[in-house]
Amino acid sequence: MIVSISGIKRSGSTAQFNMVRLILEKKFDEVHVTGRPRDIKQPCTIVKIHTFDQTLYRQASYIFTTDRDRKEVRASLQRFKRGEVKSMKKMNEHLRKWKTRSTHMSFTNIANNPKLCIEIILRKFGYTDIDPDEILQEFLAIKPPQEGEYDPKTMLFDNHITSK
Repeated sequence: MIVSISGIKRSGSTAQFNMVRLILEKKFDEVHVTGRPRDIKQPCTIVKIHTFDQTLYRQASYIFTTDRDRKEVRASLQRFKRGEVKSMKKMNEHLRKWKTRSTHMSFTNIANNPKLCIEIILRKFGYTDIDPDEILQEFLAIKPPQEGEYDPKTMLFDNHITSK
């Protein structure tokens, strides 16, 4: 199974990624996570990527996307200050391509109603045997790493969560 998390930067894509990861960890002995489509491993890989990749688009079993008000994205990017960011126009083009076959969620729902998002993901996968409340508790327990660090499992930087 290949799952792509492909939302606009600073739109809750890392939160969505972690919801998907926690769910798939209940079904697979090993869930491989990467930011590079060339690093796909079987039986289960989640690729978190912001730019459009045609090969991943074709190969992905599932695609999930996120979006957020552009003023909020810009403000969050300024607070986050991690590397160069593609123009908003480019990010919109990439998202538009991913959305043609994605399960799409808004930042507002991810931030304010994560249980609903978890339930949507569970329905998309067809996993009726996983308790959304259990996933929600595990999701809410995730915290960013210490200052100056990065957690490759959660894909969180120390300052990843800047504000709503």
